[in-house]
Amino acid sequence: MKIFITVLVFPLVFLFIILGVKFQRGKWLRLLSGNAFGDLPKEKAISVGRKTSRLMYFAAVFCLFLCWWINFSESQLLFWFGIGVALLVSGFTLLKSLKEWVRTGY
Repeated sequence: MKIFITVLVFPLVFLFIILGVKFQRGKWLRLLSGNAFGDLPKEKAISVGRKTSRLMYFAAVFCLFLCWWINFSESQLLFWFGIGVALLVSGFTLLKSLKEWVRTGY
């Protein structure tokens, strides 16, 4: 069962890394929510893409952590600590993005 879960999670890791690299370089920006028709100015879309790339890298590292934990750890404490850190980082980033969206309209 552990190997099956690991095999399912590794493609997600590679997908998150590829998306992070592409967003950081300013490519594939139409995959971002709200930019399906190129509504955002190019500079703003690139800025949002760079911010999103950080979250993609974080998601890749977190998936790798989950794979490691599932295969090698017997402790539940480390797992819940990792989940808590992931929720805090994601929540902080979401709040920061929402504040900017309310302030600037993007």
